[in-house]
Amino acid sequence: ESRRQALREAERTAERIAQSIQQHAQNVFDTIRVTMDRIDDRLGSMTVEEMRRSRELHDFLRRVDEGLAQIGTIVVTNADGLRISSSTEFNPEPTVNLADRDYIRALKAGHQGMFVGETVLGRRTGQIQIIVARPLPSPDGVYR
Repeated sequence: ESRRQALREAERTAERIAQSIQQHAQNVFDTIRVTMDRIDDRLGSMTVEEMRRSRELHDFLRRVDEGLAQIGTIVVTNADGLRISSSTEFNPEPTVNLADRDYIRALKAGHQGMFVGETVLGRRTGQIQIIVARPLPSPDGVYR
């Protein structure tokens, strides 16, 4: 009887932990979604070149990044996977090509909404990353 009771209690504990993890993950994705909306609003009708040269945009991305523990780095790329703006580097050299990443391929193929990429090793950081991305339409509605 003690064994059955211990198993039932362990099952209830595991269920509570799973619910807690699910709620935490939902909160993280809600935060990411709101953050992406803020970035989209900030970019407005900026062209790729204006984004690349904008110290104000970089500073904005850096402030957003620093304010959110759930986010490691914010990067804006073009449709070809070249970095345009970043929270960690002003006017980043587009030498890191991300075109082979699953999220760039998915967005370029027309995926709408948030895309959660596979776990990857960051090319610049060497750290394990989970990328969450979504398409950024240009002022004329075309993915950039």
